[in-house]
Amino acid sequence: MVCSNRTEHRRRVETRDGDIAGLRLPNWESVTAHDYTPWSTPVVTIDTAGRTVEACLTQLLSLINAVRS
Repeated sequence: MVCSNRTEHRRRVETRDGDIAGLRLPNWESVTAHDYTPWSTPVVTIDTAGRTVEACLTQLLSLINAVRS
């Protein structure tokens, strides 16, 4: 899952609520400073920018069903 819209991604990071007691959520600066290692195997990417949860879930389930077939 990715959000290709940087403004939307930042808004999501800065406004999310934690639902795990004692877990401190990262701020935008720590998210952008994090060192991400690219996958070395094939990757399925679902871009969530400007899309509903339902639309993303539908795409994900479609991809899973395609692999199962």
